[in-house]
Amino acid sequence: MTRWADQGVLLANTALTTVEGEMKAHSSLWAEFTEAWVRALGNDGTPRVWVLWGGDAKAFAPLIGEGNVIVSSAHPSPLSARRGFFGSKPFSKVNEALAKLGRDPIAWV
Repeated sequence: MTRWADQGVLLANTALTTVEGEMKAHSSLWAEFTEAWVRALGNDGTPRVWVLWGGDAKAFAPLIGEGNVIVSSAHPSPLSARRGFFGSKPFSKVNEALAKLGRDPIAWV
């Protein structure tokens, strides 16, 4: 993933820690922090492409300002990938959005 980061890709979950085997165990601990950084980056005047996977991430969409592009689908986890992630083509949609913003595409492989 270093290659992605070198191209400007930031990967983050809505909660940055959890307890093994417990879904969303620390979500409430991270909610304020996550809202703050999404709001800050989503409204700093730099157009970005945001990929929101799953309901928790999609809930942050209203915090992302105009001029940004949002690509969203079901989460790619084994529990929900068949509910809309497969076939959603998020990587090609990101590159299409980047092209519209006049930015270079990401080399995903």
